[in-house]
Amino acid sequence: MKGYVYAGGPVIVRKNIIGGFVCAGGVLAVYEKAKTLLEKLKVELELIESVVAKKNKELSNRYELLVDLLATARKNLSQIASTIKILTEQVSKEHGEAVDDFFIEIMKEIERDLGTLKQWEDINRVQEKVNEVLLYLNSGPASNAYISASNCHHAKLESAGAVKIGGKGCYHTEILAGGNVSVMGYPGIFRGGQIVARGDVEIKELGCPAETITGVQVVPHKKISAEKVYPNSILRVGSQIMRIQKLTRFVDFSNGDG
Repeated sequence: MKGYVYAGGPVIVRKNIIGGFVCAGGVLAVYEKAKTLLEKLKVELELIESVVAKKNKELSNRYELLVDLLATARKNLSQIASTIKILTEQVSKEHGEAVDDFFIEIMKEIERDLGTLKQWEDINRVQEKVNEVLLYLNSGPASNAYISASNCHHAKLESAGAVKIGGKGCYHTEILAGGNVSVMGYPGIFRGGQIVARGDVEIKELGCPAETITGVQVVPHKKISAEKVYPNSILRVGSQIMRIQKLTRFVDFSNGDG
């Protein structure tokens, strides 16, 4: 049976988290996941808008170009819509009355609108709703929640604030953090999992010699640092991506610069 910890504040695990789920910060941790998802959607819509603008076509041709671009982006937009639906259902089920009705309703509207994008007005309407909900989420109270543990194996961690792993490290673990992530114990390994953080990420050893896919993603203007990175590690800072092809030491990746 997997362990399950759900807390409104900090969670401190003195030893290991094995095959469990730990949430620190309650609904605020889920809101951090929503921010990351909505910012990804915002980038997708802005990309479509910028490509059409650069073409500088006549109005009729711009419409045809928009149709082509929407067709090309349909897969990504559909995946985002599906993730929004799952997230909204999860929030309603697990957090109940702790969640503002405004958040639930506007997320449902965005999900429905993504399935009917056909013209400029549709894109503008979704962009307005995305900006509205991001403003709502970013204006909320800051959380003092964090997760602290020694080792994690096949676990899932969600924190409205920071995550600190002070022992051997994490293996096949998913981490979602509204703040910084530190895996700087001994030997400080993060292997075969994924980190999505809104703060900086600092790791001693990322990936593994067997080249298991391992991912780290932070928002723009934040930094990913690692003392040793193995091949098949994928680092993302905003829309910038660094794919590690060979054993690399002392990586600092921020704002697209490695």
